[in-house]
Parts: sequence; structure tokens; C-alpha cells
Amino acid sequence: VGSSLSSIHVFADLSADLLQTQPEKSKEYLKRIALQGQQLMDDIGDIIWIANLSEAQKHQDFIGRIKNYSQELLNSGTIEFTLKVEDVFYKTAINNEWLRTQLSKVKAHLKAAASRPDLKKVHLSIECINDQCELRFE
Repeated sequence: VGSSLSSIHVFADLSADLLQTQPEKSKEYLKRIALQGQQLMDDIGDIIWIANLSEAQKHQDFIGRIKNYSQELLNSGTIEFTLKVEDVFYKTAINNEWLRTQLSKVKAHLKAAASRPDLKKVHLSIECINDQCELRFE
């Protein structure tokens, strides 16, 4: 969050300095500010979501969040998304840092997948071994 705010500040200063002399460059910086702002909103939303999770629903809510992201990011259904979750996942302890890290991975992977016009399917599996869970994308 801090680095995003710093980037927004730097790009705003650069854009303001170049507005009169190089309006196209200024416009480019404004686009970067908009992108960073959206990323910041997403990150803060995830932080708030994680902070409000109940222990009893943590696993189910995580799966629901993944499904929501897949619907939002994968071109509204033009890319098929499948998810396989091992039963042991629901019995494995997961902490908030793991959730935050994994949500970030999911969003990055789904955004990259959405930018590939040739891609038709994304599969995610959650596999757990020795009380450690990992996300695997195919």
C-alpha cells in the first residue's frame, strides 16, 4: 500500500510538471496514476476483507473470493475457470498472511490469463501436504 501511494505521488508530480510542455507524457503519467489507484483500492479491499473474516468461514470465504475474481477477471465467462480443492484444505490452518499472499497470486495469474486472447481455460487446484497448502495453476 505504501509503495502504491508513493508511486501515485511521484506520477502526480511528474504529470503536473509536464502538463504544459509535454501533454502526451503527462497523460501517460495520469494513466499510471489511475492504474495504481485501482490496484491500491483492490489491495485495501483485500486487507479489509481479511480483517473481517471469521475463523469458522475463512476457508469457504477464500474459495468464494477466488470464484468472484475469476468471474470478474476472465472476460465474463469467455475463459472457462475450474477449481479443485482438496478436502484436507478445509481442515488445514491458514493465517491471514497466507490468505493475502495467495489472493495476490490468484489475481495476478487471472489478470495475466485474461490478457491472453488464445487462452480458453484456466484450472486452479489447492493442494495440501503436511499442513502446507499451495495453489497450482494450469
